[in-house]
Amino acid sequence: MLKLFLILLLGHMIADFVIQTKYMNQNKRIFTHSLYSKGLLFHCIHHMVLSLILCFIFMEWQSNILPIIVIIMALHYIIDLVKIKLENSIIPSFRSKQWEKKYWLHHLLEKNTTYFTFDQLLHGLSIYLVLALFHAHPSRNEIYSLFKTISMENQMLAGDMRLIVLGILFVLLTYASAYLIAVIMSDLQEQKVNDEIASTLDFQDENMEKLKEEIHLAKTDIVINESYQAKDDNYTLQLQYQKYSNTSESSRGKYIGILERILIAIFVVQNLSQGLALLIAMKTLTRFKQFEDKDFAEYYLIGTLLSLIIGIAVAWVIHLNL
Repeated sequence: MLKLFLILLLGHMIADFVIQTKYMNQNKRIFTHSLYSKGLLFHCIHHMVLSLILCFIFMEWQSNILPIIVIIMALHYIIDLVKIKLENSIIPSFRSKQWEKKYWLHHLLEKNTTYFTFDQLLHGLSIYLVLALFHAHPSRNEIYSLFKTISMENQMLAGDMRLIVLGILFVLLTYASAYLIAVIMSDLQEQKVNDEIASTLDFQDENMEKLKEEIHLAKTDIVINESYQAKDDNYTLQLQYQKYSNTSESSRGKYIGILERILIAIFVVQNLSQGLALLIAMKTLTRFKQFEDKDFAEYYLIGTLLSLIIGIAVAWVIHLNL
């Protein structure tokens, strides 16, 4: 029953990454009771309804499908509940403590990426285990045959299976990878900035050296321009600073990344390597001024490389199955 497993996996990915809005994601973290969240319950109901719709579309109805989906929905609620509780308690605790020695486990437990990864793995495992409970899980030979087919050229899946696999790959290429990159970048970014501000301040003060020292110590992208007027013996310090928007939280940045990976996939599938160079050049030009800030430049480079790696990897698999 590999087909049913893939249908449920596709339903999970669409409900978790495509139709789940920022408001829904925030609302499911609000608990009116220690174990009850109305937003989380609605989120799980969305999963159930979407999975039922996909099962109606891609396969003949079977009596065991409804209980399978209901149990998966209940497990989804429990997994998300535990994840939210751990994020709210363990991450702040580990980040606030002063450790004499910080081991790799400490770094993992204070990262949102860790909880996101285990959350998605547990959801996939829960789908498999529930199917196994009803003797409807895919066999090892079916899984091996699927990986062999999608990883070899001229080995195409047939009919609905091909559409389902391509649907999973498309969601992974677009919304799922956008969420993953945002989580990774939020862990890497030390300071989140919400607004774009550009302004100039002029100071005329006797104690400018102390002010300049404080500015240099601050981790921000401030440009200092100094001038001295001999006539009046006045010293002027001009500060120009910019705070750039947090791309991981910007909806524009999210959709730019999605379009970027779609274009990467098209270029890879069509063997247009020059298109990748043009895409990177265009993206770089839009942020050229901001590269004066070293922190932003490093942040931008990591995000771009992650997007390229995911885009090329998924596009390569799609290329083998078209």
